[in-house]
Amino acid sequence: MPILPTDDALDEQMSRRFEEITTGRVQWDDEGAHSISADALRLLMKERYLDIESLSEPGMKRFWACHRGMARHADLGIGGLSIRFTAQYNLFSGTVFALGCPDQMEWLKKSHDKGDLGCFMLTEKGAGVLSGLIVEATATYDPARDGFVLRTPTDDSKKVWISQGLVADWGVFMADLVVDGVKHGTHGFLVDMKLPGITLESMGAKTAFNTLDNAVATFEDVFVPKDMLLSKFARIVDGKYVFDGEKPPSFIKIGQRLLSGRLCIADAAVGYFLHCMDRVKKYNETRMVHIGNGKKTSIAELEYVKETFEAIGAVARTNALCLKLLQNDFAEVALKGGEIPRGLQVAINAMKVEGVDHATLSLNKLRCKVGSYSLSADSPFGSTNDILYCMRFAEGDAHVLQQTLTRESIKPRMTPFGLLTLLLELSFTTLLFPILPARHRLRHYLNKHTLVLLIFLKVNTPKYGKLGAWYKSGSLVYNVAKIASLGIIYDMVVSRAGASHDTTVYLKEALKECAGL
Repeated sequence: MPILPTDDALDEQMSRRFEEITTGRVQWDDEGAHSISADALRLLMKERYLDIESLSEPGMKRFWACHRGMARHADLGIGGLSIRFTAQYNLFSGTVFALGCPDQMEWLKKSHDKGDLGCFMLTEKGAGVLSGLIVEATATYDPARDGFVLRTPTDDSKKVWISQGLVADWGVFMADLVVDGVKHGTHGFLVDMKLPGITLESMGAKTAFNTLDNAVATFEDVFVPKDMLLSKFARIVDGKYVFDGEKPPSFIKIGQRLLSGRLCIADAAVGYFLHCMDRVKKYNETRMVHIGNGKKTSIAELEYVKETFEAIGAVARTNALCLKLLQNDFAEVALKGGEIPRGLQVAINAMKVEGVDHATLSLNKLRCKVGSYSLSADSPFGSTNDILYCMRFAEGDAHVLQQTLTRESIKPRMTPFGLLTLLLELSFTTLLFPILPARHRLRHYLNKHTLVLLIFLKVNTPKYGKLGAWYKSGSLVYNVAKIASLGIIYDMVVSRAGASHDTTVYLKEALKECAGL
């Protein structure tokens, strides 16, 4: 069995370090002024809670541990800060680190140590987290000035929901690079957020975490020198666009920090849930109830409570282990400057969806089993839990990611041979279902729902077209994504860490979910 990373001590160290830096120096208020969480982030940066060098250390262990360490303090009301932290270190600094040349990386270190804040401008009004990734903003090379003119040429191309956009000193502007009328795809540009031509507006009040500013950014003929193009893989030489390798950098390479962001978010969600579950468990151990004949027992000893904790705890711990494996895999590829393999992308997407969804749904389950404690101010429940809903759509909405997961899952079944294999497998497992091993039952459910989806698409494509039939399929798409994701997570953990009681319970709970679809 391979040796797995054991980061508990590092998580605890980063949790204590966060507490040491902020105690007595920050007055937490998630609904307060933007300056509260912005100043808290600057404090963390200057005190080197996480330094830029951590982005390049083997395994990026401190980078991941910082997010888990902060999740342990979520009940302080740091939702706005935690989003700010990820925007700063993963999206802004991480993108400069991943795409920048040596001079730009040296600039990043100095900017960080000064406490300069940064934002990441990708999401556009016409192409947000619910509609997939489309970039209409442009960066047109101007040979007369040897630089780029940045524009959001239409209302739909305005950058929206830009976390930290109103207070940021710098930004990474993602735009379609155009040279001599030829489009070269999405690239990143460093931008001083005080340049003329940049208009920033607030997205308005939110239901929670208003200490985090979210901006609408409009760019009208904003000029930047050519060396503001993040140029590790591509650059302008003698007025021409040149790139390293045989082809221009793909969006996956340009936007790889969306993938690490998904890992950060899922990790924070799972860590936050485990922290909340631990607090509820401690309450249950002290809360006594009558069980008859003058006897009392703690809520924790009630059978239905024990069953609930065993089930959701095992799934959460399995998710946490899968996340560590994925984080190691991502760091290994990213630190070599490579492109994230398709299989790893799929696994990250599956983990982001399942990790956040399980944390959200399980926290509600816990809340339903603790009586009046669910409304107590000293419980882990309440508005701080809303951070999980932010996590559901941040760095890729769950439904969009599930659609990509389903497309990936059914692709091998859409050839004549693939369909024939599917039918043979399904016929065999249907006959033997009562005696099938648990993992084969999960595959049976995937094949069954895949076939239902393929039949629906075949019948409805002539009437609605391919895209129309896909959207008409509704929950059929999400059912396939759910089952495929559960299988991906289970297989990764068992194949690389070995089977355990937790993985056995995980598979049992997965089969329950599949039976209910």
